[in-house]
Amino acid sequence: NPVTPGNYEDGYFVVNEGNFNSGNGSISFVTNSNEVENNIFEIVNDALLGDVVQSMSIIDELAYIVVNGSSKIWVTSIDSMIYNTSISEVMSPSFIVKANENKAYVTDWSTNSLAVIDLTTHKLVSNITTGLGPDRLLVANDYAYVCNLGGYGIDSTVTIVNTLTDIVEQTVVVGDRPNSIQTDASGAVWLLCEGSVVYNDDWTAIVSETAGRLVKLVNNTVAASYNLNLGDHPTSLVIDTESNTLFFSNGSWSKSVYSFDISTETFSDNM
Repeated sequence: NPVTPGNYEDGYFVVNEGNFNSGNGSISFVTNSNEVENNIFEIVNDALLGDVVQSMSIIDELAYIVVNGSSKIWVTSIDSMIYNTSISEVMSPSFIVKANENKAYVTDWSTNSLAVIDLTTHKLVSNITTGLGPDRLLVANDYAYVCNLGGYGIDSTVTIVNTLTDIVEQTVVVGDRPNSIQTDASGAVWLLCEGSVVYNDDWTAIVSETAGRLVKLVNNTVAASYNLNLGDHPTSLVIDTESNTLFFSNGSWSKSVYSFDISTETFSDNM
């Protein structure tokens, strides 16, 4: 049976980024019985999402669909996907998270800033300066932790913002190009850094390279740091439902997956 358009309650959403400059990003819905409906936003709203659908977050029963190249965040019902409003005051939005009951933060990689959005009016309140190319972010312990991925350059820091005051309290060096972040059962924050690669002018040879790194923050201070294999550039740090085991891809063409036991602080063999 096909998915009923406008009924997206029992299943999960898939973000399809689309091709750069093609405006063909979309959202798919997969039911719990594995039925699939593609282009659900387009079907329900008779409108296109736009260029490069970067991410989607659910905040208070609303879906915030972040479209990077089109400088827009669509706000829809998660049950019907019907478009309510949009946010268009962020230049190059990447990810959005709820900061508290009244506001959300959006990373804006082209302006090296964190946009503060009022969740009642869906208007831009202010911008907070971060490092280069802010990307994924996490809100925990009354702080927002922003991974400064580096944009077209290289950054090696996480910007820590007090969510009560919107003030940057610390900028912590963690490793080249932090790309993903999680918090564990104890409240510690874990960052995965992919490491840097610099090529020669015609992109035929690597001039310099740094190893990826897994970093643990406790009380906003580096408590542990683990260098990973040089040549791998790991991505996609996730955590299990008990928040006790981390998983990540080594980032190479082999796409090997590793786990990390947080209690023993030991890595598995690749899976």
